Amino acid sequence: MSNNNAKQVKQKENEKNKIIEAINSLNSTLKLWKNKKNYSLFVSLVAIIVSSSGWLVFFYTNNINQPSINAKVFQVMQGKMIDPENSTKTISVFTFYICLTNIGHYPMEVLNYDIQVNQGNGFKKLDRLYNIQNINPIFTSDLYNIDLTNLPDKLIYLNHNSISYGEARHGFILFGSREETMNISKIIEYKITITDVYKNTYTTITIPDEFINILDLNDIADVQIIKK
Repeated sequence: MSNNNAKQVKQKENEKNKIIEAINSLNSTLKLWKNKKNYSLFVSLVAIIVSSSGWLVFFYTNNINQPSINAKVFQVMQGKMIDPENSTKTISVFTFYICLTNIGHYPMEVLNYDIQVNQGNGFKKLDRLYNIQNINPIFTSDLYNIDLTNLPDKLIYLNHNSISYGEARHGFILFGSREETMNISKIIEYKITITDVYKNTYTTITIPDEFINILDLNDIADVQIIKK
């Protein structure tokens, strides 16, 4: 068993033991009241414990043990590429650098990613781009020279391992749009929806003010971004 899994099992046991200790403490109190022949209070408290024990199990199962993921957009870069459906046209490519943090108490495995953007007139879904080993987006930044060397090797979904509790996993993922008016300068919100292997979905929203400095990607993503 890995150290991470051992820690997660230990944490789970500690949380379970706390609930058991609380119930045992109540049982001890009930015994004292019973010895004092305060039967009406005793019977009432027994009824309360019996009725609430199911809620304790429900809470433990659906909250403490429920996997949960927090997804944030760290940065996004817009570029152009040849439309795979029409070689005479181009489409906008949005190269996202995102971070997933497992804030649940069990390892989880991501099945799918979905990103929508809001330019002030509601959220619109971007198209997920696949087979990006054949994609070479040309970035059109007026502020930076951007070289995402070996981009296919840095895609977040290439890591097929489960995300452990407390782990933060980050990497690139590409989406596209054929809408000519789609521009990152107009986007005010990014909505990420993550689907796990059990088809549970987790949605978070990031605004541009929450982005990291794009130059920080040089260190955490091993790319080359130089200010013009």
